Amino acid sequence: MTSHVPNKLTGDSPDSTSAFTLIELLTVIAIIGILAAIIIPTVGKVRESGRAAHCTSNMRQISTALLLYASENKQQIMPVRNPTIGTYGVGSWCWELWAHMGYPPDARTRQNVFTSREGSTNKNVFICPTTFVTKLSTPMFTSNASKTPNPNLISYGLNPVKNGDAASGGIGTAALSTPLSLSSVTTPSRTVILVESSFYYGDDYNYRSEFGLLPHSGKANFAYFDGHVQRLAKPDCPDQGTRAGKIFWYGQ
Repeated sequence: MTSHVPNKLTGDSPDSTSAFTLIELLTVIAIIGILAAIIIPTVGKVRESGRAAHCTSNMRQISTALLLYASENKQQIMPVRNPTIGTYGVGSWCWELWAHMGYPPDARTRQNVFTSREGSTNKNVFICPTTFVTKLSTPMFTSNASKTPNPNLISYGLNPVKNGDAASGGIGTAALSTPLSLSSVTTPSRTVILVESSFYYGDDYNYRSEFGLLPHSGKANFAYFDGHVQRLAKPDCPDQGTRAGKIFWYGQ
């Protein structure tokens, strides 16, 4: 028979099991808390980075489709809005571009996507995954927080490249309803074709004063007429009254 001799230093039997002390448990909990505080924000940033990249891809695809549309239509892009087929999402440029993006051309599908949140998903290129999550509630200016949500559910506005009078409330119905000739844009690499907006208007006035979004950590994506996409902060978005702004918005 084997005898068990107590440990001379601790008085414990060799077969006795050790347990965590309260201090050790508290230390482990504290370490877990510190790691969580580090990891959770990082995961959020990585997730938003992925959404922003997805948005960049959306805008690149849309701008390419717009330019292809122009190549088939006498170098003209469709108007921002088409009053002959209705208003808001139904009469917007994206309604006309929908089938050119490879989506089902039937009107019911488009109607459901552009006017019903239940029918829209973050899987079509007209919706940025970030603004889909935030429900388009990140206006460029905090004073616009009380703006009535628009019935269309797209995330991008088309720039009509028409000089307007901000004091009178934008560029006017005629400019918004006129096709855009690519020949009017003399600086395609410096002029925006698409902006992130809670409405399908993408001109300077409506972006900066009404519906512009900064959904990606205080920045927004802008697609240019040469096809590239750039992410800018609010201070880097020039006003139409400046020389840089005239190039940025009007291509001249």
